[in-house]
Amino acid sequence: MEEVIYVGLLIVLAGIIALELGVPVAILEIVFGVVAFNVLGLETNQWIDFLADIGILGLMFFAGMEVDPDILKKNFSNSISYGALIYLLRLFAIFSVTFLFFGFSLEQSVLIGISLSTTSLALVYPIVRERGSIKTESGQMILSVAMVIDILSTVSLIYFVQPEQEVILLLYIVLAIAIFYLAPRISNIIFSRYEENIVEIEVRFIFLFLIIVGFLAERLAISEVIFAFFLGMIFSKILAGRKDVEDKLRGIIFGFFAPIFFFKAGMLMDLRFLGIEVLEYLIVFGVIAYVCAFVFTSVVFKKKYGKNVGRCAGFIFNFRLTFGIIAAMFGLRMGILPIEIYTVIVLIILLSSVVSSIALRFIPPPAYVE
Repeated sequence: MEEVIYVGLLIVLAGIIALELGVPVAILEIVFGVVAFNVLGLETNQWIDFLADIGILGLMFFAGMEVDPDILKKNFSNSISYGALIYLLRLFAIFSVTFLFFGFSLEQSVLIGISLSTTSLALVYPIVRERGSIKTESGQMILSVAMVIDILSTVSLIYFVQPEQEVILLLYIVLAIAIFYLAPRISNIIFSRYEENIVEIEVRFIFLFLIIVGFLAERLAISEVIFAFFLGMIFSKILAGRKDVEDKLRGIIFGFFAPIFFFKAGMLMDLRFLGIEVLEYLIVFGVIAYVCAFVFTSVVFKKKYGKNVGRCAGFIFNFRLTFGIIAAMFGLRMGILPIEIYTVIVLIILLSSVVSSIALRFIPPPAYVE
């Protein structure tokens, strides 16, 4: 019971300090998670894991809802080309350094490259949203390119996944397609029949779908954030005239579940493995990953949206979290990555996000520079 109180107090404190300092709340929640594990000795448990899973699913659901289909269609080719170019350049640079200069194995180098080449849609979305840029063309482009990079990261990681039961895998794929096909139809029937009810059937129904897509993603051994993102895009039209339902969902996700997800991400970082060699990896890999992400992204966005938006995008695309940690955890679980390299990856993910959040305070939001 004491652990529950500590986690709750730290999450509330992180929110208050973030508001006072004007930094993204998610970053402070991650930092406080690091402190909770490494200083206070708190550890994750089943209830934290479950609530954190709902948190990331909810975040991605709202990220999908915020995507403007018209802008996405208009910029479809640019989103694909920008995302592929940025991701592959970063992956190649990090892979070359780890494989050629540090002597890591092919599998290790690829996994390190994937982990540090991602751009966390889970962090990009709240950052773009908090900066008031979510409805601008450049904000939508940043969000859609981040989505493309997340998808490419997923596809890259699937290379390492070798399902033993192909028939069961095919069954889950069919179920996933059926859910995305039936979700809007069933939702329209339920929402129209139980509109403005006191038991919040609509909210319960959406949470049910989120849990189902999370279950399917786990069985398919891919990132659940992609499923939840597209589910949000599907529900964006369904909830277009139901702002009351959207506001209730937003309050539950951003006020309760999402903070626990970010807090848990911090708790996964074990600083006891830091040493001279680990610090060397941290500095070299971190600088290369950060500089490559900033330079490649800035150049790409600068051509279309100007210098200020290019710099802003360069910092935003250094926000790594969700899939970077997923790839690193996969490598650790499969015995491909040692615990020291896993710790380095997670530290780089956190530090790059902190540096970017500080730098963005000195750059006008895209909404004001377009």
